[in-house]
Amino acid sequence: MTWLRLDAGKDSTVLASGAVSYDSRPPGTQEGDAAFHYYLRWSWDGKALEIESVPWGFAPVFYAEQSKSILVSTRIDEILAMLGSATIDETAIAVFTRLGFFLDSDTPFKEVKALSGAGRLRWTPDTGVALPGERPKPARLDVTREEAMREYAKLFRAAVRNRQSSRTKVVPLSGGRDSRHVVLELCAQGTAPDYCITAKHFPPKNNSDLEVALCVCAALGLRHVEIAQPRWRLQNDIAKNILTSYCSDEHTWALPLVNAIRGSATEVWDGIGGDVLSAGLFLVEKTLKKYTNGDLVGVATDLLERWNKSESMITHLIKEDLRHRVGVGVARERIIRELASHADCHNPLTSFYFWNRTRREIALYTFSMFEGIAQPVAPFLDDDLVPFLLALPAEHVIDHTFHTETISAAYPRWSHIEYEHYDEGQDARSYWRRFHLQLLGYCALRAGKSMLRPLPLARGLLREIIAPHESSWLSPIALQCFVQMICASAKATSIAKARRHLSEKIPILGTDRHPA
Repeated sequence: MTWLRLDAGKDSTVLASGAVSYDSRPPGTQEGDAAFHYYLRWSWDGKALEIESVPWGFAPVFYAEQSKSILVSTRIDEILAMLGSATIDETAIAVFTRLGFFLDSDTPFKEVKALSGAGRLRWTPDTGVALPGERPKPARLDVTREEAMREYAKLFRAAVRNRQSSRTKVVPLSGGRDSRHVVLELCAQGTAPDYCITAKHFPPKNNSDLEVALCVCAALGLRHVEIAQPRWRLQNDIAKNILTSYCSDEHTWALPLVNAIRGSATEVWDGIGGDVLSAGLFLVEKTLKKYTNGDLVGVATDLLERWNKSESMITHLIKEDLRHRVGVGVARERIIRELASHADCHNPLTSFYFWNRTRREIALYTFSMFEGIAQPVAPFLDDDLVPFLLALPAEHVIDHTFHTETISAAYPRWSHIEYEHYDEGQDARSYWRRFHLQLLGYCALRAGKSMLRPLPLARGLLREIIAPHESSWLSPIALQCFVQMICASAKATSIAKARRHLSEKIPILGTDRHPA
């Protein structure tokens, strides 16, 4: 049971329903076990509720505080079911439709919050919610690039060693650096994964990812499993939205992969965090300079330009009476407030992305989608490694080669194997036509009750059906997620119905997602 409800009466007596204690770790977990490093737990002792998400709130948990009561769950839909209804957080939606991820503790609903980056919460009926602790903000390290590379390799080696077990291991292997670093170090320590797995991409992106993963596995003598994507993807998008609590416009690609791993592995070794922390992902010199000079408005503008390619169409689709409440100005103000909370970091841009996009969106794949399926193991989130990488001088990583060179130096025997290259290698016209056709049918029944204007939405989708291409006017994935979030708030019971219906075709929705 992954939810808890506490209601205090007038005489201060608290009625508890659900799981008064919860721990995602299997019984008997020891300090050396991987599960010791990644867990969510809460306990109610009759006086105070304590919640802890290790590390730093990466294991998602949501809560809704009402007058003298609190609701807690690993999934937003369970909280919605207890609330009965919820109000859309228009400011959070304004940000999400432009950046593609939520900030800090924001969710699509005003009543529901995600646990903050400190990873702890305490609640009593008298004092309400308190969030003790804070996320790490290490000072800049005075270290050369070569010294930093050697220390990085050393700390990562220790992180992998400290998470070793005899359990069945699988590594979702891409053509990038993070998962390769994981695989190479596991092999170097004599504990190679039982197999690696790679999901094909949706068109139009090519599958050099898969080709590179096959090369890595062939070189290391590892078994590799290839996963295809469905021809019709909409039901997978809907299921992904449920599994990620409506907080991500990504990860649909992962659903067949997660389903394939179910029952075949005990641990999933994932590379979350490696790109942002050590490859300078999203680190742009001009934006970083604005940030360190205190120009938060300029940074927010850069972020909106980086992520928001379709402002005119977003504005066109939103109903006129709501445009000012979910407009770009509202999004900019919220982004600036979040930027301010990272301004005292020596590399504030990396800090912003790590604690927001990585923790609030990417972690939903690693920790939410695998909940009850397999134990996530994320060595880049090591207690010693994260502060070290956050403390690196920005000039060491801003050219985006630091992680590549670290891997090459640590594993020279395999440095000749190339990494994936991103381009559009597949003809996507029939794919996008099918998807927009599905989306048109889905939205036709729901858009009228949302913030969207039905006719402009229908016209836009029809254009994509007639002349299909990956929509630049609004990501159809984000749009579908957006529409579903609106509907979920109006009628929370629809989520349970959707889950029951989809679980017949998508098995992991029907999985008992409680700890063993």
